[in-house]
Amino acid sequence: MSTFFERWQENNLRRRILKTSGENYTSGPVASKQFVGVLFLARDLPMIQSVMRFISKVEALGQPCVSIGFVPRRISPKVDYGHKHFSQTDQNLLGLPNNRHIVQFSRRNFSTLINLDFEETLPLHYLCGRILARYKMGMSKEYPDLYDVRILPSEDDNYDETLEKALDLFEKTIART
Repeated sequence: MSTFFERWQENNLRRRILKTSGENYTSGPVASKQFVGVLFLARDLPMIQSVMRFISKVEALGQPCVSIGFVPRRISPKVDYGHKHFSQTDQNLLGLPNNRHIVQFSRRNFSTLINLDFEETLPLHYLCGRILARYKMGMSKEYPDLYDVRILPSEDDNYDETLEKALDLFEKTIART
């Protein structure tokens, strides 16, 4: 059972996501070195390994990647997952994610931002709305206005099959621009 404060934090995040949903494109000059940003849910080891395989395939296409994962539980700041991450511990009183990895990630110049969240996790959608990128790609049914390219997994697809669809879609559309 969620408390009043947890429900308030969730509603606050939803309002902020909807408020930033129109900020999809950068209007400034294109920098010489651009990255593909990858946001993902770091729920368990097989999910993290799948995302790391996806990232290596994108890098094999000649696109440098930077990633950050969201761990959906409270963890000690001393825990190291082998990749940049943030957790529920790193959310402020308003429920907004905030730590040094997020600050470093959001300062990058992204040509494409890919949200590989399969479970509609609010902090990842919030970050996707706040970070500016030329193209945004994601799998959200709840926030379709956040993304230029949407990945719609079918009911019987597992996470690996959905990531293969995302890679194919990325390769056919965004990587060619």
